[in-house]
This record gives sequence, C-alpha cells and structure tokens, in this order.
Amino acid sequence: MGAPTGAPAAKPSLLAATPAVAHGVEGAATTIAPAAHLTGDPKELVGLDHTVVRRALGDPQHIRNEMPAQVWQYATGDCIVDLYLYDQDGAWTVTYVEARSHTAEQEPTARCLKSLLERPTASAG
Repeated sequence: MGAPTGAPAAKPSLLAATPAVAHGVEGAATTIAPAAHLTGDPKELVGLDHTVVRRALGDPQHIRNEMPAQVWQYATGDCIVDLYLYDQDGAWTVTYVEARSHTAEQEPTARCLKSLLERPTASAG
C-alpha cells in the first residue's frame, strides 16, 4: 500500500518563517499515491489533491468557499488545521497549510497534523 516505486520525486516546498505555515512552490505539483503514508510534516500535504487528503485525514469538519479557494478545516482537542485548496487543472489541490489553537494562537503545524493523523477517522477511507 506504499507509493509506487516509479512515482516522480516531490519538488521541495518552502516553509514559512513561522512554524504554523507551509507554502507550496507555485506551479509545483506533487504526485503521491492515494494510499500515501503521511507523517505529519505539513510539506507532505502541499500539492495533494482533495481525494488523497480525504483518504488521509477523513472528511473535514467544515469547508469554507473563499473563491478562488476552498478552506478545509480539521480540528482535534487542542488544534485547528486549515488546508487551503485551489483548483489546479480540474482538481482541488492543497497549496497552503495553517494551524492554530482554539484560542487563535499559532501552533506548530507538524504537531497538529500528527494529532489529526492519530484520530480514528484519519486514513479510514
């Protein structure tokens, strides 16, 4: 159930100055198999399409339409993670990841993503 051995290597993504934000390189699409194993590194989500995200994290608790983007919101007991998806060649693709506490304080994105991945609903698809 791992990624195919012939899959193209992911292009590096830029990590913003704050630990709570990850940006993708404009135009850099990452191809990862639907059964990809995510470790919690926010850079792993940048470039993934909506189908892969749903399989990895489950359904978002809330989807906001902020044209031209969709913001998918996931929450755990102590974190809220927002994934910003844009339509790229007909597929909604993650281009930006942000995490915060329930009191709107920035949180380390990797810690919050790991918390999401540990939920029973993550990777259930």
